[in-house]
Amino acid sequence: MIQFFNKFLISMNVKIAITALFPLCILWSCATQNNKIAPSIINTLKEYKNSSELAGTLIYEGSVYPLGPTESEQVFAYERRVKVSNGITTATHITHDAGRNLVVIQSARYSSNFAFLEFESTNGQTGIRTKVVQDGKILKYLVTERSGKIVHTEEGVRDPVAVGPTLFGLISSQWDELTNGSSFYLQFVVAEMKQSYRFEVRMVENTKLVTRFEMKPTNRLIGLFLSPFILDFDTSKKTILTYTGRVPPMRTIDGKFKDLDARVVYTHLSTYR
Repeated sequence: MIQFFNKFLISMNVKIAITALFPLCILWSCATQNNKIAPSIINTLKEYKNSSELAGTLIYEGSVYPLGPTESEQVFAYERRVKVSNGITTATHITHDAGRNLVVIQSARYSSNFAFLEFESTNGQTGIRTKVVQDGKILKYLVTERSGKIVHTEEGVRDPVAVGPTLFGLISSQWDELTNGSSFYLQFVVAEMKQSYRFEVRMVENTKLVTRFEMKPTNRLIGLFLSPFILDFDTSKKTILTYTGRVPPMRTIDGKFKDLDARVVYTHLSTYR
């Protein structure tokens, strides 16, 4: 697929290196990892399974349904847990499959108004661990690959930074501007690829019950292959109701992991934070 796109772009006199295109795989179905939980991840998954409450107060539960013919079948579920210490909030998303096996753990630290500080993830499907720290306008990545190889890299950013555990809060923090018709730009981190992508968020619908936002990539090439994410919020409470788009866990198809586009329905149990 990458070779096809490279030839296509060259034929149009557009000079984009293969290395610039490869990270897009994380945003659509290029994933074909072998269906096996990485041994180095198992202990971490067990720790969270046995004591998930240590991650903090349970805020909501999300039910994940694949888009398409089997959309009525729940394939994953995840919970958001939050704890606060010295003015810093840590939000952890713990995802498990239908058999209650933990597959992905993501944790983010942030200050007021969901200002990003740090992100860590453990992925039992890809076998990759990540850590991302923001230092001014620089994102510093530390990625431990399945093989055990450790990679350090840095990236400059110009917009507010978002990861899974901070995304909904960051959008709600811009509520007045968005509902008045302004767009909001953010850098969404794809830690396993050691890169962030710029997205535009805008309101597309506003009723007494539901306010809908659309989040789409500003890069037109990515936009050709990645549908905008749709986020429905409760208008009065300003809390997430449903999310439609790419999700972290992958489905198993013919013994291989494949990227998953899904609809996530949320049940709130505590005040969102």
